[in-house]
Amino acid sequence: MADTSDKGNFRFQQLPFLVLGTCSHVFNTTADALAIDLWQAIVMQAKKNDELTKNTKLGVLTKAATTGQRKLWSRRATSWDHGALPGLHDVVARVIAVASPGMNDIIVDLGCGTGALTLPIAEKAESVIAVDISDEMLKELDNKARASGIINIRAISDAIEKLTLESGSIDIVVTNYALHHLRDPDKVLVVRRAYDWLKPGGRLVIGDMMFGRGATVHDRKVISSKVAAFAKKGPAGWWRIAKNVAKFMLKVQERPATMSRWIGWLEEAGFTGVQGEIIRNEAAVVYGVKPTSGK
Repeated sequence: MADTSDKGNFRFQQLPFLVLGTCSHVFNTTADALAIDLWQAIVMQAKKNDELTKNTKLGVLTKAATTGQRKLWSRRATSWDHGALPGLHDVVARVIAVASPGMNDIIVDLGCGTGALTLPIAEKAESVIAVDISDEMLKELDNKARASGIINIRAISDAIEKLTLESGSIDIVVTNYALHHLRDPDKVLVVRRAYDWLKPGGRLVIGDMMFGRGATVHDRKVISSKVAAFAKKGPAGWWRIAKNVAKFMLKVQERPATMSRWIGWLEEAGFTGVQGEIIRNEAAVVYGVKPTSGK
């Protein structure tokens, strides 16, 4: 059974020193004791946050939480494309290649944003259901689709955790850089729901950042590279380090899971032929097929 908790999956106490050590290397300085104390305090709060998360009902967002998420992503809609991650095109290309859409396929794109994945995959499918919590993101997607003459996209404004679709009605479910925002129990729930939505032989393809919080060499390499990149940007970058690491450790918005955990979740849901591929740095793709018979 896949490990759906973080116990044993990372070393909390080492992550602050990894971050501070990377910054020290960049600036050729030594992190002071006060900074270390601060990170240790964040660590303790992160542990408490994990315990609270375990007692939260799956798939449930309060009205206030949904409204907050919608406002957050709507504020980012117009500038979203300008902040695209380097190499994101490679991830999108691999998701599409693995999904292998056909002109008779009905596809769902979870957390579609402004259409980085929706638009190119729509050109290869019968239709795409584009799902996002932000109306503004969906408006940007609609503008792009109209400009490109793409007319086979149906938008749904909803939280991924709350989405319901007819059982056995979908050929392919895809998602790109969206599910790391979900709590781990809700990631599991979405995988199980995707299994239900898919027709026998249907495919689930997940492209996302996939790494843990310091337990493996790969984790530490990814974290160090991201911290170093921000640190070199000066004061603005330092603020990003503080903000993103806090989110990461407290599991607020930034909740990536490792590739091995994603593989386990897909296998537990019943998917077969489950595989994972590292595309570059933190970016990876995991995919599986719903059996044509059996479970």
